[in-house]
Amino acid sequence: MIKSTVHLTLLFMFFIICLSQENSFKGADFQKHQFDFWVGDWNVYKYSTDTIVGVSAIKPILNHTTIEESYQALRHKYKGKSLNTYNAKKEQWEQFWVDNSGTRLHLKGRFEKNKMSMSDCEEVSETCNRITWTVLNDKTVRQEWEQSKDNGKTWNKVFDGHYKKRE
Repeated sequence: MIKSTVHLTLLFMFFIICLSQENSFKGADFQKHQFDFWVGDWNVYKYSTDTIVGVSAIKPILNHTTIEESYQALRHKYKGKSLNTYNAKKEQWEQFWVDNSGTRLHLKGRFEKNKMSMSDCEEVSETCNRITWTVLNDKTVRQEWEQSKDNGKTWNKVFDGHYKKRE
């Protein structure tokens, strides 16, 4: 009788542990899909215009643990790439951006209220960057890139793009 009670207790504890791990995986799984709204092949327009400024291909890679962006401007030789991943330990998203002009960014942030917002203001001393991606009602995405030279007191918009899916 004691053996069966011990076995049942151990089995119950094992079940509870498995259930709690499953729920934590579901939470992490949910987090890593928050940026999926940006996945796709896009034409990028200057916001509120019909002027196309570039194209962007955004896809999940590495078993959907990372989102890779490849951007190319249409009228210039400008190109850039980003890797975006959810850091579960820090409970934040991170973006690593590089381009052919030598710009390198390491942004960190969160998804809240249909917006992904990331910045590097905690790490830089001169110009800090903040990029916000907003899911619009028509399933397009607005990307606003702002810079601040006074540690986030005032912001200057350097890019305002409207991502529309290519047909």
